[in-house]
Amino acid sequence: MLALPLMLMLGTSIADSLEVVDVADDSGHVKTEFPEAMFGVWMPQEGVPLKSILGPLSYNFLASHSGAFSALRDKRTNEVWFTLLWGQAFRVRGNQMQYCFGEGLLLEQSPFSVNSTSSTDVTFCWRTGLRGMPTQALHCSGCDCARIHISLTDTNSLHFQFWMSGPVPHADLHLVRYKPEPSFDKAIVSAMLFPYRQCRFVDHYGPNVPGEPNLRPHERLPRGGCAHAGSSLVKRNQAIDRLVDETTAVISAEEERGGGRCRQLNGLNFLIDSHTPVKQAMNVPDVRFQFTPPKGDCNPCDVSYSISAKIAEDEYIAVGFKGQSWEAKFPYPPEHEHRPCYFGMCVDSFDNFTSDRIALGYASPTRGSCVREMVSKDIVGAPTDVDYKILSKTSVERSADRTVVRFTVSQHWPHGFNFDGYFRVMWAIGKVSGGEGCSADIGYHGVNRGVAPVNWLLKLGSLPCKYNPYEMGEMVSTDVIFA
Repeated sequence: MLALPLMLMLGTSIADSLEVVDVADDSGHVKTEFPEAMFGVWMPQEGVPLKSILGPLSYNFLASHSGAFSALRDKRTNEVWFTLLWGQAFRVRGNQMQYCFGEGLLLEQSPFSVNSTSSTDVTFCWRTGLRGMPTQALHCSGCDCARIHISLTDTNSLHFQFWMSGPVPHADLHLVRYKPEPSFDKAIVSAMLFPYRQCRFVDHYGPNVPGEPNLRPHERLPRGGCAHAGSSLVKRNQAIDRLVDETTAVISAEEERGGGRCRQLNGLNFLIDSHTPVKQAMNVPDVRFQFTPPKGDCNPCDVSYSISAKIAEDEYIAVGFKGQSWEAKFPYPPEHEHRPCYFGMCVDSFDNFTSDRIALGYASPTRGSCVREMVSKDIVGAPTDVDYKILSKTSVERSADRTVVRFTVSQHWPHGFNFDGYFRVMWAIGKVSGGEGCSADIGYHGVNRGVAPVNWLLKLGSLPCKYNPYEMGEMVSTDVIFA
């Protein structure tokens, strides 16, 4: 622990000299092809939605003084580095790419290979020959496990796409040129003390520590990654930091005593977007998820929920349960449970302790109101109404400019404290058209969907919000549709 402050005092010049020696001893200069026109600093394109697996992103979640995306060639080694969120670095040498996340110290990494490159685009895929993560497609390899495609749509426009096993998009970003190519020190060394020593090409995902396993062992190691990227953003922006503190402070006394819970899904991006200039606003949806946690063992027990959103009268709000984090019990494949539906609409059997049901509701003055109980059998695609219902006490109503859906379901809950929280949920908003009542057509959700950790992933998960007893209702009448 004493070494870190000492490294910071040394400054980047000494760090650079040490790193260059390290690279030369490793393999010297290796030919690394990359679209030269991509070098530079890029910002989000105003007015174009920023998609992520967590939900729509706010402009200022990515934008900063250092840009949203940067790409450069280190002239000393001829290697290419690019960045996305603060602390996320991608190192490219020859036909290999390593994703590394760290602030001073490395917290997380993943192995990729260069699949193809041209003057206008480059594609990276999960490293050839390695087993995939348990959250990727079953028995996948290469591009079927994970793929990143970066392309120039014109001289000053860039499209960044990432699939964690298609067809589910993990990120889909449209960016515009902002500044010339940054220096290695400013873009990389500012976040990682010794990039070449820390971000190495290893067949491993997880933290960079002595004795680290490759993809076959299943040891438990510390967590890092995207969760810390959200915290880093907040810490570096005092205005956002203050907003998060103020929002967290409104948690009701009832929650503190163990009563009802309210979580703003994709809350960090909603909060940032709410305080963004109009021309940069991305209209991140306002979605609140409420529940009353069961007390004691719950194997199973009835748990009541409400999901509400600020949406139009001809739109629906839907929520489904996705189980727990893959990191909780299964850090490394391949012996452990495969969960290919982890980021998709379907629910794997391992995660079915919270049920596989989707509660979808709308309250339209022209098409009527309905709470639909649905399931999704595929990773993507339209859900279907169930023949056998397990949801009870369902209701839906319009309250001011919000649609509020309530329901109760029998679930198994984890016993005692769990770092990964209770579960994840998936939410979606889309149009209602066609028929009336429960026979109306359910439209595609588009960008307005996300997988939301309810009680973990730090600030990138769901922010606390003030519990609203009215939105929960009394939860005493079964299958009642309020006018």
